[in-house]
Amino acid sequence: MKESRTLNNKIVLITGGGTGIGRAIAFEFAKRKAFIVINYLKSESEATYTVRKIKRFGARAIKICADITKSNEVRMMFEIIDRKFGHLDILVNNAGWTKFIDYKDVDSLTEQIYDRIMNVNLKSVFLCSTEATERMRNVKDALIINIASISAFDGRGSNIAYCAAKAAVVAMTKSFALAFGPNIRVNAIAPGFTDTRFIAQASKEFLDREKKLTPLRRIARPQDIAKVAVSLYEDMKFVNGQTIIVDGGRLLLGK
Repeated sequence: MKESRTLNNKIVLITGGGTGIGRAIAFEFAKRKAFIVINYLKSESEATYTVRKIKRFGARAIKICADITKSNEVRMMFEIIDRKFGHLDILVNNAGWTKFIDYKDVDSLTEQIYDRIMNVNLKSVFLCSTEATERMRNVKDALIINIASISAFDGRGSNIAYCAAKAAVVAMTKSFALAFGPNIRVNAIAPGFTDTRFIAQASKEFLDREKKLTPLRRIARPQDIAKVAVSLYEDMKFVNGQTIIVDGGRLLLGK
């Protein structure tokens, strides 16, 4: 199949891009010759590996260390992008963090854990998106993609705070789509349970249950989400303010 060139030299920033879903998205964009900017905080070795592999695809990439829950570090990251590129074509708000806490064990969901979940999963989306728009206003086909979760819709997930944060990401996606048009589209992707490093926190019983309750009888792979992300740019030009669910039909059962 002939390789797509629609992303040739487009500048793509992916937060939390060194691992998991972010890495898979980076690889899919890189295969189409986009220039990838990998944001990371603690996963430097993983980010370095991701950048190195992107270059093997014949694409270009850099990494930027920044705590995207802090406005001054977000500004610093975008100032680097300004100096190197002068604009941004695509932002993928992918960075996330959670901790598996049973719903009935409310006391274990401490204020510290709650704040971290909200900051990483929600505040970072606001900070990065508002900074990105200054670099996107005059860019044709500019796109922001927010990684949400099906827990935003059914209230079930790793913990109560995570579900609330991802539901807020879905709402923020709609509001940003209204605010940033017509030059910038904003959409979200809501994966089901996905095979990333966080899967190590889940019990075998939980994983087996999720597979059984999914009509396609498996959990999502990072590549499943990555292909939708690329399609949002290449194909879905008139899709705006929407959240695309990628869960193999898991939500349909309502269990």
